[in-house]
Amino acid sequence: MSYIEEVRYVCGDRPDVVDAFEKVNRKLFLSRSYRRYADNDMPLPIGYGQTTSQPSLIADMICRADIKRGDKVLEVGTGTGFAAAIMATIGADVYTVEKVPELYQIAKENLSSFDNVHVYLAGDILGLPEHAPFDKIVVFAHAEDIPVQLLEQLRVGGVMIIPVGDERIQHLLRIEKTSDGDRVETLYPVRFVPLR
Repeated sequence: MSYIEEVRYVCGDRPDVVDAFEKVNRKLFLSRSYRRYADNDMPLPIGYGQTTSQPSLIADMICRADIKRGDKVLEVGTGTGFAAAIMATIGADVYTVEKVPELYQIAKENLSSFDNVHVYLAGDILGLPEHAPFDKIVVFAHAEDIPVQLLEQLRVGGVMIIPVGDERIQHLLRIEKTSDGDRVETLYPVRFVPLR
């Protein structure tokens, strides 16, 4: 069964998200040796000790962040660019940061046809404060605590989705920034590579 059915299940009320997953070919974001698994709803290695998340999890994170056309989105952890391509196809303006130089180069090439995706190699500072504020922030690596540096880059009324925990136990959090503090919702257990 194709992962599209799982995406439809988690984002059934967002036909634009389902449509984006149908339009973006996951095979193009995988190495040749893993392309035969592209339709499976599973995480896959992308080299350099990194993985690309399973499509239904990417979809759920996008839907829980309520990413939509016109949003200015910060993605931390580009990988080979699959999630950024999905968000760009929805119509968001995506600023994406990757820490592994080789993956940054691959993502730049993979995303070169999108005018609304800006790919950056991660520096010493987490995120892209020079391009803040962002409407939405989606993080595809786990932090030990909620990073204050990223919250500072989120506009009031914005949402961040991030896995938080240690190597063994992590939970996906949805954080809404409000004028009188942050509303934090714990969603479910996940497993991501560490945020460095």
